[in-house]
Amino acid sequence: MKQLNTLIVAVSVVLSACTTTSEVIRVAKTPEPPLISQPHLEIYDLTKDSTPDAIVKAYYASVLRLQAAFDEARAALDAYRSK
Repeated sequence: MKQLNTLIVAVSVVLSACTTTSEVIRVAKTPEPPLISQPHLEIYDLTKDSTPDAIVKAYYASVLRLQAAFDEARAALDAYRSK
């Protein structure tokens, strides 16, 4: 009988400890999503009268601008990647 009383007291202590602890839920705040716009590319300014030299330069400049825009977008989105 003494063992049963001890068991009841132990169970009640454990249960009361479980009900009195409060669970803290933390909500992670995410930064505002970045505004990623399409860059103006030099190839947009080409006309049918553009010289081959101007076309090559415009395409080269456009590729460089796209690479920079990609790096900028990747850096902006890194805030959303899990670590």
